[in-house]
Amino acid sequence: VTLDVVRGPQTKQLLVAWNGNRNVSVADLEALVAPQRAESAAWLDLETVAWQVRQLYASRGHQQAKVTVGEPAFQDSGATLPITIEEGVLSRLIGVQLDGVDPARRPGATQALGLSIGEPFAASAPVEATRRLKAFYTGLGYRRATVAHTRTTARDGSVSIAWTVKEGPLYRVKDVNVVGAETTRDGLVRKAIVLQPGDAMSQGALDTTRRNLYDIGSFRRVDFDFGDSAIQSSGPGELPLTLTIQAEELRRFQLKYGVQFSVDRSTGKGGGTALGGSVELRDRNFIGRAVQASLGAHWDPDLQIVGLL
Repeated sequence: VTLDVVRGPQTKQLLVAWNGNRNVSVADLEALVAPQRAESAAWLDLETVAWQVRQLYASRGHQQAKVTVGEPAFQDSGATLPITIEEGVLSRLIGVQLDGVDPARRPGATQALGLSIGEPFAASAPVEATRRLKAFYTGLGYRRATVAHTRTTARDGSVSIAWTVKEGPLYRVKDVNVVGAETTRDGLVRKAIVLQPGDAMSQGALDTTRRNLYDIGSFRRVDFDFGDSAIQSSGPGELPLTLTIQAEELRRFQLKYGVQFSVDRSTGKGGGTALGGSVELRDRNFIGRAVQASLGAHWDPDLQIVGLL
């Protein structure tokens, strides 16, 4: 079998002709293919481009947009790739419902959703709103709150969405125990803990406590145990629990040593050699205050002295 291949002209540049885009500018579409153009001016991963265009439209409310990539048209050393977009209907939010939320927390929960009636409804909006609502409850101390949603989309693209919330119990601090702070002074640790008995176990207070403990400088890991793993009830009300802070300290002592070898050829034929060294012992949690202190010695062969560091 003999195959004759006609190479034809070499394509050095691939242009994209966008068609059908009304609500997304050409500049925004070109920004999608810019990273690929940085690698090659004459080639594009068409499946990736089509997927990125659909995702861009979905993020702006066109959740049923269709993208069709045509055959490129060649002329001399250039080629034009036609990409046709059918935007479809624009989805807009027309209704939000919250079930299971205590009236005292309803304004905050509604604000946490971050949704506005009449605005274009992005495909990712339900997931992001659910995450924000869950964070709202965790921030208050409702660590077992569950959030679910159902969405109804009409033929004209209008969207109604309902959230069902099970708030669960309010976690409240009964006592605070610290495990693993073996050499760090208890006063430093207690000062870093902002949660006190009677406080709600809010996520903000936990994050602040973790940050304060890390700022001491003697801990490499800080975790929290709420002691709720064996508790089955998740009903409303308050749940007093002992908060256990599990900390792991950095390795306290660090030993450094070095060897120095020198050659002196300035004295003539034979020259001379000398061997020296140094050693240092560092305490990274001196007297439990997360202060570094060190003691070392250095032997200098040229001066023939021993020095303390």
